[in-house]
Amino acid sequence: MSYSTLERLALEILCEPPHSALPCNLSDDLLNLVQRDLDRWRCRYEQAGGMEFPLVPLTLALHLLVGESNGCGRAMPLSELGQFLEEYGAEVRLERLKRLAAPSPIRATQVGHSSTNDTPSIS
Repeated sequence: MSYSTLERLALEILCEPPHSALPCNLSDDLLNLVQRDLDRWRCRYEQAGGMEFPLVPLTLALHLLVGESNGCGRAMPLSELGQFLEEYGAEVRLERLKRLAAPSPIRATQVGHSSTNDTPSIS
C-alpha cells in the first residue's frame, strides 16, 4: 500500500511525541521534502511577500510548538511563525549537511589464505 506524504507524516511523526519532528529524527526523504518546500516558500516570499506557508514544514513546526507549550495553545503572530519556520529551515539544512558529511561505512576487508603458505592475505 502506498501512502501520500501527509499520510506518512501522520503515521511517522504526528502520532509520536513532538521531538519526532526535529530534523535529526526525520527520514532522509522527509528531510529533503521539507528543505525543498521551505526553499520554494522562501523564494515566493522574497518575490511576492506572501505568507502562504508550506504544508509539511508548517505541520512539523506546529507539532514542535505544541510540544513546547505542553499542549496548550497560544496566539502567535504570522511574522513570528514565519521566523520559526526560517529557524526550522536552518536546522533542516544543517542536518542535511551533517548527513552528507558523515563518513560512509567502510567495508570490512576479506581475509583469505594464500595457496602457497598459511599467512593471511588481504584481497
